[in-house]
Amino acid sequence: MDGNKEDKDLQGISNDKFQEIQTDKIPVDKVQGIAFDKVQEIPVDKVQGLPIELQKIIPSRPSLQLDCIEEATVGKAFYTLFNRVIAKLFQGDFKRCHSLSSALLDYTWEKLNTGHWKDVNIQWRYAYTYGSLFKTICEVAMVTNEVTITTHDIDEPTNEVDMTTKGDISIDSMPTSKSENNDKHNDTTEQSLQETVIPKYDESHIENKLTGLQSAIKTCDMGLLMGAPVLDNILSKIVTCLQMLHSNWSNHDNRDHKVSHTTHKADHDQSTDVNNELNEPKLKKPKMGIHVMIDPVKAIPRLECPSLETFRNLYMDKEAPVILERTVTHWPALSNRQWSVNYIKKIAGCRTVPIELGSKYTADEWSQSLMTIADFIDKYIDIKYDYDDTQTLKNLDGGSGSSNTNNTPPIGYLAQHQLFDQVPELRDDIYIPDYCCLGNNDDIDINAWFGPRGTISPLHQDPKHNFLTQVVGEKYIRLYSVENTPYLYPHDDKILFNTSQVDIENPDLEKFPLFEKAVFTECVLRPGDMLYIPPKCWHFVRSLSTSFSVSFWWN
Repeated sequence: MDGNKEDKDLQGISNDKFQEIQTDKIPVDKVQGIAFDKVQEIPVDKVQGLPIELQKIIPSRPSLQLDCIEEATVGKAFYTLFNRVIAKLFQGDFKRCHSLSSALLDYTWEKLNTGHWKDVNIQWRYAYTYGSLFKTICEVAMVTNEVTITTHDIDEPTNEVDMTTKGDISIDSMPTSKSENNDKHNDTTEQSLQETVIPKYDESHIENKLTGLQSAIKTCDMGLLMGAPVLDNILSKIVTCLQMLHSNWSNHDNRDHKVSHTTHKADHDQSTDVNNELNEPKLKKPKMGIHVMIDPVKAIPRLECPSLETFRNLYMDKEAPVILERTVTHWPALSNRQWSVNYIKKIAGCRTVPIELGSKYTADEWSQSLMTIADFIDKYIDIKYDYDDTQTLKNLDGGSGSSNTNNTPPIGYLAQHQLFDQVPELRDDIYIPDYCCLGNNDDIDINAWFGPRGTISPLHQDPKHNFLTQVVGEKYIRLYSVENTPYLYPHDDKILFNTSQVDIENPDLEKFPLFEKAVFTECVLRPGDMLYIPPKCWHFVRSLSTSFSVSFWWN
């Protein structure tokens, strides 16, 4: 422990007394990390020492709306620690608040990763969001006010829950935090404190300040990924502001749109896209390592900009697949802000997202990992390897051809992720298709699918209408109507019940003899194409190049 008498005095304090503390004022000489002159008193209901852009966003203490977290649900010890974090935050003791909020997040992480996600009490997700909010504020304040934090400043931070009320819960006695995929919580107290080392401001140390800001952005993203929205989704507003600060500080360092500590210059030829509003270098389209010949008899029909009535009568009501052409070419993502790998890195490179690792989600080696988009691009997209241009997908309707070779690179995939809720700047580049208005409500799930050549979505079905829209690259897609279900051998377990056991590229006809009877249609989806996939229509997807797709699921 740090031996701070004020910390000890907070133990066991009553809620009534805590309310009195909220309205107190403290002398400026007792507030750490606040770079103001000639200030006599600072109200403790407002966080000080933040950039003015953030100062406008951060709520006052009475406006925190903490009634969504109840002591009866989270326990007395956790609730006491939660209040101590708030006290330290509004006192301006950012070092101590950072330590306490890290302990808070570690314990909450355990709760979020125990049992099934759907069974987690929503209050724990609220708590994780608030913990992320408090920690983010501390990280930004320490960067702004040139506060240095090291592990020497914090003694045994993981004892914080235990010290509040003996015998309730003890972080000391908890096992190491792990997620459902057995990855350690990569935001543990010790690691995060060691990473947040902010030296005194100096031009030569702008890189370190950017690293501190990157840490705050990561904390925000973890709250967005694991928590539940509070205060009108305040984390989304904060991270947008932090990205602007990050960009400004990067430009000050003549970094020209590079993302701190996560990008490097790609060693390849580059070209310039005249339609790109940012006029940034754009990767040349990679060689097509897979050539797919579509049988005209099995080709999914194409239709250019049909009316709503035509689409509904001929396709939606009949649950018939169709490719709609020239319906999304007005998107900024396909016109004046045309998406490319570098554009995605520029706009969202510093954001933390879940990446699927492995050839497909049914594979034994499949796993997930959290990383920034820039790291994902560097590790799984901007990598050098040789393609075999003679490689083909042979006899997909039941033959033995396979596209896998010894040169196949490791596969990482940003799959089925609500990236546009997380990064509004990318959401501004796309529009919801007009055809979605034919649904019963406005509840439309928008997901991003971004990865290198070779990503696979095994044959599966979804319960909703789907518009799969191609923005970058090409994908091969095969569809089976719901009538073919008896021939597709769905898994029996509760998790993969909507996924076929058949590897359609290399089907085992001895094990799955009825698969030969299945009838399919197919296509290659190209930029600007939008494929309508009816509910419960089985679909298999393989990317033929670096690819970015957007799906719209609706009822």
